[in-house]
Amino acid sequence: MSETFALDEPEVISMIGEPFPISALPGDHYRWRVPLSARPSARWQLAFQDPLGGSGRTLPWMVNFDRGALTIDCDKASLPTWLNFICQWIEKANSQLAAHAGDGLRVVVKLLPDCCLWYWELRRGDEIMESSWSGQWVAYSSRADAAVAGARRLTTLRKATQRQRSETAGHDAPTQTALALLTAAEALVLLVGTWS
Repeated sequence: MSETFALDEPEVISMIGEPFPISALPGDHYRWRVPLSARPSARWQLAFQDPLGGSGRTLPWMVNFDRGALTIDCDKASLPTWLNFICQWIEKANSQLAAHAGDGLRVVVKLLPDCCLWYWELRRGDEIMESSWSGQWVAYSSRADAAVAGARRLTTLRKATQRQRSETAGHDAPTQTALALLTAAEALVLLVGTWS
């Protein structure tokens, strides 16, 4: 038996309602709950928690996800600063997922039939582009762990593709081809290096 679900639909998440304190913490701090319009997927959470943006005391990885909400720990005076950054990080995550919605890549998470472990596949249409199980012999104890790992791999591939496009932009066709081949050769060297 195999259970499959795909992570390929672009999400648009927004804050709804006002944040409210759910518990008091030491030093006049509170744990605040910030309601969201939907429960974010693992891929959306990774895009949100990308380390770009924020300041020393307000960083995206300091935000926790709790079903259809975010939670943050701060005092009342810091809450407006947090909310400002959270709005920016939400917009960044929505934009990042929307930008890749048309590339046809998606993460599919499957259950291995005999051992109750999960693995991910990157697919374009019905074609399997990469698999944690067949390519790396890696499986996960939960569907969520496999989904997060697959989403992480998909994000890494998309960032590499964006970097390659920006590096070749403005060059003529033969130079673009040479740069693409060089990038592919570098990737192969890195891949071979990880197996040795």
